[in-house]
Amino acid sequence: MGILELNLDDAKEPVVVPDGEYQVKLTSMQLKESEKGNIYFSASLEVTDEPDAAPVFHNLMLPNGEDERRDNGWKLNLRKFFEAFDIDYHNLETDSDNKVVGVKGKTAWVFLKTEESEEYGSRNIVKRVIGAG
Repeated sequence: MGILELNLDDAKEPVVVPDGEYQVKLTSMQLKESEKGNIYFSASLEVTDEPDAAPVFHNLMLPNGEDERRDNGWKLNLRKFFEAFDIDYHNLETDSDNKVVGVKGKTAWVFLKTEESEEYGSRNIVKRVIGAG
């Protein structure tokens, strides 16, 4: 056998779960900047009861002061997310890679929806945050 002593035949493709309510676990959350200069949180989520489920990525925009109505919607989304995952948003801290510390492993219930796009193919997106996990 060569240098790679692995059986790759049993590797599974991640699956998109059907639309519905799922408990998800926060695997990472990072503060990022968009190409347009907007700041947002990028959250990576894992469906807890579906071991073959593809990871779910959820972005949460921070208000930028350009549009009061849109900013209010973004603030509401942030509040619902932080409350559902039991995250004290008043005391958030990031490490040197802008990853939010102390949130990995927190859980919540969300409604996942399947989305099709040319760029990403079929994937799950968070349609809404339901509540504490």
